[in-house]
Amino acid sequence: MATAQRNFNRSTPIVKSYLNGHRAPINCLSLNYSKSLLISGSEDSIARIWDLSKRKSIRGLCAPTGEIINSVCFHPKDDTKAYIAYSSTIAEFDLRRSEIVLRTEMINKQITVHQDEINKICFNSTASLISSSDDSGLINMINFDTEPTLVKSLNHDVDTICSCIAFNENDQSQLFSASYDCTIKLWDYKRSRLVHEFRVNEISSINPPFIHDISISNRYLGAALGNSTAIVFDIPTRKQIQTLDNHFGAVCQFKWIFSNQWITTATTNGKIFIWKFKTKKGNNPIEANLYIEHRTNINSIVVIDNYNTNSFEILVADTSNTITTYNVN
Repeated sequence: MATAQRNFNRSTPIVKSYLNGHRAPINCLSLNYSKSLLISGSEDSIARIWDLSKRKSIRGLCAPTGEIINSVCFHPKDDTKAYIAYSSTIAEFDLRRSEIVLRTEMINKQITVHQDEINKICFNSTASLISSSDDSGLINMINFDTEPTLVKSLNHDVDTICSCIAFNENDQSQLFSASYDCTIKLWDYKRSRLVHEFRVNEISSINPPFIHDISISNRYLGAALGNSTAIVFDIPTRKQIQTLDNHFGAVCQFKWIFSNQWITTATTNGKIFIWKFKTKKGNNPIEANLYIEHRTNINSIVVIDNYNTNSFEILVADTSNTITTYNVN
């Protein structure tokens, strides 16, 4: 894969634009495999499909009135299938239908296998299973190929919010789960076996290091923490190798850029940071290369990196009803 040679810094030009259409705060974002389509989920009970080449909303997917959509995703191998999670339910929509707005009676498949609110849904690398985590710490594996079927369940911890989950694309047996108990757990999900527990050490802060987001790139695991820091673990050695400090707010998002060359982090109080990732071991804090003052409280971000132009775009969902895009070029 080509590498991005550019060094982003505080003088890097940033172009700001907007995607409008939702009528309430936007909780979640996800891209399709080719990064040409975006799906957003909102407190207005609607998930929107966006054509990013045209910068417009092209479909609306409806949850039952009053339900808040907490997580969304596309099928990783079939762009005609989109998924939303609301309350304790996961619903699949077939985007081959002709209607612009797909209402609840047009849901293709759905399953309710949680007793508590779902926080995150995502597919494994082979697209054979969709995983979901909830407020009770339960993690479910579901097969949506035919009739939705619960395949197996894991439990991050009893009565602890499992805030996020992520599969390791480089190891088809690995699932990571993170929680408000300040731990990240590595599972061999095929064998329903806990392999390792990464305990997040407290760094001097008034806030506990709740884990709000995790992201994997090659051998590295990144985590966004509630104590104003983000950290990176080396998965094979299980060691913490990097600390990204001084966020001035709870870090809610961690995303890799250009594979694992750069990192984007975002805070709940509306700040975005761009960091050069350094693989040198040691927990010495480093300075952010670039900083964006978004101002509105952030809920979710996704990143589109372009190796041809050595530029990237950050799409931000927040407590407003607008998706903001920052083109860093």
